[in-house]
Order: sequence, then C-alpha cells, then structure tokens
Amino acid sequence: MKANVPQLGELVLLYGLEEERGRALRQLLAGLKVPVKTVTADMLGQTVGWCAQFPGFARKEDAGAAQKPEAGEAMVLSGMTRKRLDQLLLAMRDKGINVPLKAVVTAHNMSWTFGELLTELQRERDAIRAQAKK
Repeated sequence: MKANVPQLGELVLLYGLEEERGRALRQLLAGLKVPVKTVTADMLGQTVGWCAQFPGFARKEDAGAAQKPEAGEAMVLSGMTRKRLDQLLLAMRDKGINVPLKAVVTAHNMSWTFGELLTELQRERDAIRAQAKK
C-alpha cells in the first residue's frame, strides 16, 4: 500500500548546483513551467516537508545547527506525475544535464531534515557504486 503524500503542485528543490549546470536546469524547468526553490546550506536543518512547502511543517528556528553533508548537487522533486517526471528526466538527458543525487518527496522522507535526506542519498549512491565495482 502506497502512503499518500498531499499534492500541492509541482516543485523542484535544488541544492548545491554548480553555476552553469544550475542555470541550464533552471532554464529547462522554466520551459516546462515547473517552479524551483533553491535549498541553501542554512536550510539543511529544515524538514523536507517545510522545504517543499507542505502545510503542517513549521520552520525550525534552530535549524542552522545542521551539519553540512558530504553530498554535492541534488534535486528533489515534489508533486510530479510519472509522465511529468519522465518528461523532465528525458529533457535533462537530451540537454546533457546530470544531477548526481535525485529523490522524490515521499510520506516517509517528509519529516527528515534536508541534510538527512542528502546524507541518505549519498549513502545509497556510494553503495550502488561499491556494488558495481564487485
């Protein structure tokens, strides 16, 4: 059974993107009419739900104390249908835009801090790379 995530419309959260890649991706997303929010280092202690603008997720006042994860560039998608997700990923591939860490907001990860999500994504990426080397 799938956990329901309330849908507020599409939103892409971007973190740590290199300037040129960030500009190209923002341009692509604007063309697809997908809103973008930049997550900055001082927001890493905020919940994914707050970053993605879900109701019921208040801004944490003490969130600045979060440690910066090792993860570099990340893209977190919210409110996208499978068709729109496929459209976005195909457009990114066609334009040669690669963001190493990608995730979708889920009922499970909404309450995590953004920094925790990045750490988990990096952990998963490292595990996949280690498996591929075997």
